[in-house]
Amino acid sequence: MKENEKDAEIENEELKNIISAVDEVMENTALLDNIKSETELEQVMPVLLASLGKYAGADRSYIFELKPDSTKILHMTHVWCADGISPTFREMQDLPLSTVPNWFSILNTDGAVVIYDWDADEEKWPEEYQLFSGQGIKSIIIIPLVSGGSVTGYMGVDNPERNRMELSVSLLRGISGHISGLKENLYMMKRLEENQLSLQKSLDELNKEKVILNALSVDYTSIYYCDLINDTLIPVKCEAYNNTAAIVKKKARENGSYSSIIQDYFGHFVIKESAPDFLEKMDTKYLREYLSRHKRFAYKYRVHPNKAGQQYFEVQIVRLAEEDGFKVIMGYRYIDDLVAAQEKMQTQLENALAEATLNSEIIGSISKLYWLIYRVDLVQKTYEEVSATQETHKLTGKKGYIADILQGIYNTIVSEEYQPMMQEFLDMSTLPDRLKDTDSVVAEYKTRTGSWNMARIIAKKRDNEGNVLNALYVVRKIDQEKRKEIAYKQKLLETAEEARRANMAKTDFLRRMSHDIRTPINGIRGMIAIAEHFPDDFAKQNECREKVKEASGFLLELVNNILDMNKLESGKIVLEHRPFDLLEVLQEINNIARINADLHGIQVSVDHTKIKHSHLIGSPIHLKQILQNIDSNAVKYNRKGGSVSFSATEIACAGGMVTYQFVCTDTGCGMSQEFLSHAFEPFSQEDTSARTTYMGTGLGLSIVKQLVEMMGGTIAVQSEQNVGTTFTITIPFEIDTEYRNSAVIEQSVSEKDLSGTRVLLVEDNELNMEIAKFILENAGMEVMTAFNGKEAVDIFTSSEKGQFDLILMDIMMPVMDGLTATRTIRAMERKDAREIPIFAMTANAFLDDIEESHKAGMNEHLSKPLDEKQMMNVIKRYVAAN
Repeated sequence: MKENEKDAEIENEELKNIISAVDEVMENTALLDNIKSETELEQVMPVLLASLGKYAGADRSYIFELKPDSTKILHMTHVWCADGISPTFREMQDLPLSTVPNWFSILNTDGAVVIYDWDADEEKWPEEYQLFSGQGIKSIIIIPLVSGGSVTGYMGVDNPERNRMELSVSLLRGISGHISGLKENLYMMKRLEENQLSLQKSLDELNKEKVILNALSVDYTSIYYCDLINDTLIPVKCEAYNNTAAIVKKKARENGSYSSIIQDYFGHFVIKESAPDFLEKMDTKYLREYLSRHKRFAYKYRVHPNKAGQQYFEVQIVRLAEEDGFKVIMGYRYIDDLVAAQEKMQTQLENALAEATLNSEIIGSISKLYWLIYRVDLVQKTYEEVSATQETHKLTGKKGYIADILQGIYNTIVSEEYQPMMQEFLDMSTLPDRLKDTDSVVAEYKTRTGSWNMARIIAKKRDNEGNVLNALYVVRKIDQEKRKEIAYKQKLLETAEEARRANMAKTDFLRRMSHDIRTPINGIRGMIAIAEHFPDDFAKQNECREKVKEASGFLLELVNNILDMNKLESGKIVLEHRPFDLLEVLQEINNIARINADLHGIQVSVDHTKIKHSHLIGSPIHLKQILQNIDSNAVKYNRKGGSVSFSATEIACAGGMVTYQFVCTDTGCGMSQEFLSHAFEPFSQEDTSARTTYMGTGLGLSIVKQLVEMMGGTIAVQSEQNVGTTFTITIPFEIDTEYRNSAVIEQSVSEKDLSGTRVLLVEDNELNMEIAKFILENAGMEVMTAFNGKEAVDIFTSSEKGQFDLILMDIMMPVMDGLTATRTIRAMERKDAREIPIFAMTANAFLDDIEESHKAGMNEHLSKPLDEKQMMNVIKRYVAAN
């Protein structure tokens, strides 16, 4: 931002200088209107040339004129030089026209000499080139000075700013015309004064009117001889088309005074806004006072157009000093052509200023993007600064040769490792070839301060063969883009590394899954084969069944863990928000833990004495999943004869919320300190050796951690290899303030006899149908089966009202799925269709599956593999209620 602000300040300073130069030109041009003598003109010319030179950004501005006594000898009459430029005034005297023949052949046709490249045009101007060689001229503008229709000299500027040359030409033309007209006027005034002296001397001998008329008729449309003391006016010359002609004739008949004529003239013809003080300035008293101190009075004004179409006039009044009293000559001339020329010049100046302002604004806007802009001449190997920071400006200056500044740029700006590249990039000898088939070339480099820049060379002008002659060299900062690029590349590397690690983890996961799935399947098939060998050995049969159950339970755990992890990663896990009894959940978990521990000879101790609020609101299914995972690991990875202790402690209670801390400590194999930092990562398992027992997926702790954090809790682990592990879990719950004891109701439900209960069982899988039908009929229920949803809808439609007490509905079935079948039944115009309990009986066991079941109109959701005890309790509760 600081560099951009400095750039803007430089641009504003340049714009101010241009505007200041324009103002000086305008001010000095306005001074020309008040010039009364050649002496005054000589005093104004140096100031005017200085302002012209500054505006054009030139090294010199000057005027050459033909010597008064010769038409073939030139000499320099005025010159202005910029700081550091040597004047050549003495050398530029008595120059024959033969030394500038080519220029004068153009100037004599009212043309202008404009040379953009002095050295390149040497053959075009051989005499002039020889005359002015050694004066450091690179470009030049020459404008003729014309007097009486002939060229009397010329104005010129050396080395003007190229981007202002056209405007400088227009400005010089306007000024030269103004100076030429002024010199003619001075000449005529001088002649007029001489004629006035002559007329005064011969006034008694010659006819005054004819002498004055002959002297002034060339320039003035009307002339009057006035006596300002006696207030009289005598017409000397008055064209018939003049506005004053009729008034003067009328007043002459009425013996009208000068004052009355002026009064009538002002009232009828003068545009008041152009001359509000006309009557005041033309008053006899004012004129006498003014002409007592000045030689001449002049006043410009505007009138309604006369018959000749003239509307701009100037009155000039000169006192006849040798006359008695206070007599004056008053001449009126039209100045429409001068006003038009001035307005044209004003318009040109305003347009030039507007264009300069626009260029400055454009450069200012571009400078906000590029902190350095140079014009580069590939032919001359030179540069010119358009915009630059103050530091760079000090280093390189306004202009110069590229070779002179390159080393300074490398050593000051470019970092060492990028200097060879930038030397090659800025090599002017190869640049035309590099720009042959493209409009720009780009390079990015690092600075010594550590920031990043992008340099670009843009082709600006080409010759007829397409070779680049001029170019722009621009530089802008790209720190932000470079940081993003570096960050993006780093992100790509990190993403690639993460993908590589993920692929390795998944490959390892699949390898372990292949082992962990095949191992229990092999156990199940082996136990079945062993059982077939001992058909009459009931003890062996029981042992085989228990081991089959254990192996199938492990398979179920594998599937649940994988599905849970997928749900967590996709954000589809939905927590419950329902009442539950913490003691019941803990008792169920601890019972399972004791059963597993007894099988492995492990002692379990439980402490629930620090539970004050047991009736809570939360997600018991996920709490159970968390604690069962921790407990099962404590048993699974323990040693024979080891121990597991579990405690639940209420550590905070406020605002209807209670926080519990669950601690599980075992005496198992433990984890290394190195592995502890990866313990909660997916698929992480420290023991990678070949396994002969069911070791798990490596997903359990990752699932536990994510579930704990979803419930707003924390989990921490401490472990030491061959000593044991302690997990500490802290979870907040809402207190159930609307709890009521339902133990009596539950006891009555558990004693309910289901004999004679009529069930419509809908299941497309024959094996699952056989298992479910056995469980139901074993409890004394009457079962009718359907193998898809459409068949179930047809059976219910054709049944008697109240024929069925319950419908068990699978979800995923052919022809019609269970959700659609349930919605169809609920939509029937039958009371029992709206009231009959319908239970989902499906392997889709997630909460969103349960939610979909309820939305379809199902009352309960039973997950496969079916838990016979849970299934019977749910059925009893609904049968008892009905």
